[in-house]
This record gives sequence, C-alpha cells and structure tokens, in this order.
Amino acid sequence: MKKSKKYLLIVLAFLLVLGGGIAVLQLTKAPEPEDSESSGMQGSIVLFERTIYDLKTVTFEKKGESEPITVEVSTDEENNLSYKLQGKSEKIPLKATILQSLGVYGYQLKATKDLGVQEDLTQFGLKDPALCITCVFNDGDMKKYYVGAANPAGGYYIRLDGDEKLYTALISDTVFSERKDLIDTSLIPVNTTSQSGGQVTVNCVTLRLGGENHDPNIVIEKCDPQIHSNYLLKQPAQGQGYYCNDEAVNDKIKASINISAKEVMCIEPTAEQLAAYGLDQPKAIFDFTMEIVDGATGEAKQETHKIQVSTRYSDGTYPALIDDIPVVYAIPSSAVESWYQAEPFSFRSPFVILPMLNSLSEIDVETPEGKHRFTQTRKAQEGDAASYDYTIYNTEKQELTYTVFQKYYKTLLGLTLMGEAQEQVSGEPLLRVTYHYYDGGKDELAYYTSAENPRQCVVALNGAVYGIVRKSNVDESFQHAVNMENDICEMS
Repeated sequence: MKKSKKYLLIVLAFLLVLGGGIAVLQLTKAPEPEDSESSGMQGSIVLFERTIYDLKTVTFEKKGESEPITVEVSTDEENNLSYKLQGKSEKIPLKATILQSLGVYGYQLKATKDLGVQEDLTQFGLKDPALCITCVFNDGDMKKYYVGAANPAGGYYIRLDGDEKLYTALISDTVFSERKDLIDTSLIPVNTTSQSGGQVTVNCVTLRLGGENHDPNIVIEKCDPQIHSNYLLKQPAQGQGYYCNDEAVNDKIKASINISAKEVMCIEPTAEQLAAYGLDQPKAIFDFTMEIVDGATGEAKQETHKIQVSTRYSDGTYPALIDDIPVVYAIPSSAVESWYQAEPFSFRSPFVILPMLNSLSEIDVETPEGKHRFTQTRKAQEGDAASYDYTIYNTEKQELTYTVFQKYYKTLLGLTLMGEAQEQVSGEPLLRVTYHYYDGGKDELAYYTSAENPRQCVVALNGAVYGIVRKSNVDESFQHAVNMENDICEMS
C-alpha cells in the first residue's frame, strides 16, 4: 500500500472514531426540559413506561408531611380523561394543567443517565428522600420511586424501588406542589366572548345582601319593563318597592365575576377554623342570580352564586367562601368593596319613576291651580302593526306639539330624589301626578310638604312613602302644567 493511501485510511479511521465519540456524548447528555410535560418525560433510559389510560392513582408523599397527595385518573365512556384529588370534596375546583402534569410522573419513568450503584446515598439526597412517588395501575401493578437532591445539570437524582442503581431524570418541580397549589383560584368564571364569537352580556336577575353589614337584608328583583328601570329594591322598602339604577345593580354583579383569588388559605375548614377567619358570622353575604346572554345567538342561561366575606386584611384582601366550595380564599378588594357596606339608597334610581312615554294613554296632573289631563292616542302605522304614530291632546282635547310635550314630560320626570324619607304623610298633596298605561294599569305620585323641612316635599308612590324632593321643583311644576295647556314649555 502506498504511504498516501495508508495515511488517508488512518485519517478516515480517526475521524470515524472521533465522530462516534461525539455521537455518544450527544446521546448521554441530558436534554433540556420541555415547557410542557404533556408529551411525557424526556430521557433515553426507560425504567418503566405505560400509558395514562393504564394509571389509576399516583401518590406524592413528601418528607415531613403527614398527608400525601393522591391524584386519581379516570375515563368516561368516550375515553375522556379526568383527574381528581383523592379524599377531597369533588366540589373543590382543581387546576387541570397541574394535575395533568402530575399524571405524567405516574405512568412512566425515564432517566437521562445511569449512575450505577452508589455506596453513599447522602450526597444524592436518597438516603432520606425528599419525595416518594407511588404509581398504581388499573391491572393491579404498582411502581414506586424516590426523588432526592436536585441535579446541578437539571432535574433530580432518583432511585426506583427494588433497583440499587441511581439515575438522573428530568423531573419538574411540579412534583413538590403543595396541596393549595392544586386548587383553582379562578372563581365564578364568565367568558366575555362566546364560542360562537358573540359578545357576552351579564345582567342581574336577583340580588340579596346579608350578613352583619346588611341588617335588614337588601333584596333586589327584576320588574316591569315598561318602566325605565329593570329592577326594584324590594327590601327594605315600603309599598311595591323602589326603582333602581340599573347600572348600580349590574356593576355589583360584574365586579364579582371572574375573580382571581390571591391565595388559598384553608381547605375543608373546620368550624373552629371558620370562626378564626370570621366566616362563622360573615360581615357581608352577597347572593345573586345572573343571566348570561350570547350576543350572537341570543341564547341565555342563568347562574346563582354566593360570596361570604369577613373583615378586610391589611393587604387589601378579604377571607371569603365562594358558593358551596369548602375552601377559604383570600380575594381582592375589587371583588368586594362595591357591595361590602352598600346602603339601600345607593341602589336607587335618582328618579321617582320613569314610565316610557309611549306606554301611557293619559297623564293627570292636579295642582293648587287646577286639574289637567293630557291624553295620548296611538294609531298603528300602515304595513307595520307593531309601530304606532302618537298624538297628544290637552284637557280641552286640543292637539299639542309632540316635541313640546316631550319637554314638559321631562319636567315631570325631573323631580328627582334627594334621599330617603323618614316621615309619614297625611292631608292633601301639593301635587298629584297619575300615569295611566295602555295596559290598564296606573301609577300615582303625590307630593306633600315635609313636616320636618318646609323646603322639601315627601313623595309617595301609590300611597307608600318613597323619598324626598326639593319643594322648589314641585312649585315650578304648577306653572309648567298651565303653560303646557297652551302648547308652551319653558324649561328653567
């Protein structure tokens, strides 16, 4: 063989050996851990491997803790997986992503490096392991392994029960999760966009505030849609109740959905623990039913929820119970403070009553100067039985300018509330306004000079005291009625 060919073969042989050495290094080097564990553990040395569908339970028993964490895995008829925390109430919402991650460590174990048999287990944290993981399969088989100290190159040192060898494995810190870490802290979730892509709206159906801060309870319900208010304050109230400011009502609901709890404080609290958090006798209790409407399809559903809170902590959070979940959460003040100490009057509309003008057939106005009746007729538009043309007449049956009457109507509605009335009324009112509806119903407002403050009037709705208004505004309404008879409305 010529020298040149001999040297060439030597070089090729050297490169082949060198290349083989590089391949071995690449195979034995621990791969970087992935962001998601859903694809399984990473490693070239398979210590055991099944599928998630084979797994029945996986238990994580941490050193120094008396109660281990056991995750149960099950499937339904369609082979959909579900996870739950063994021994804990099914009412407790759990973080599915963490449970899925823990499940990965139950059906397979892969190592990145075989360290062989080691006499000194202490340096690897495996003489007294930090964690024992026990996997039980549906066929009765069981695997157990121990997790020791962290490996500087990534992951942890491990030992499979019954195997004297030690290994390194890319195990995530998730296996050391506290029980509280598994509890979902997203409370009363409502998606703002529906699956069909429509905008979701949330409105109150009923609302009740109780607890120490609300005695007597505050009760609000939906009411007749012909009034420019969707809600009535039914308690505390006189008569039929008080009309509410819709925004004030719905804002309380919207503040109390999609809550992100700051902390899980206690799981399945005892009576003594509830008392320690002040939740045996809550400061405020918020019960509400809301309607969730899909703007794209018009589909609606209702949900009922209950929030109980105690005294605010210095960090701004409140200890809270949500619905029937046996967990004490610390929730942010933004979810609580709009209703925590809400007064009944804060829910009320500033207007005594706001009937829709097109729902009225007559308006009677009685003042010291006389009685006035304004009559409204309606005629169905041609080709559209649901739409009407309206005409207004004065007491003498003379037609009035509709836009002028609309201005006058605003003066009647503009007799706004100043506050709650603490006195009863008697005698003849200064002003009486009666609204007659096309459906045959009516509402009567009567304004009396206040015995406690002559600059104020007490207004009664259908015979029940409703609130107080400025007497100067009531006095102005007398002349407004006279002017309207002549098709004139001069608003101040």
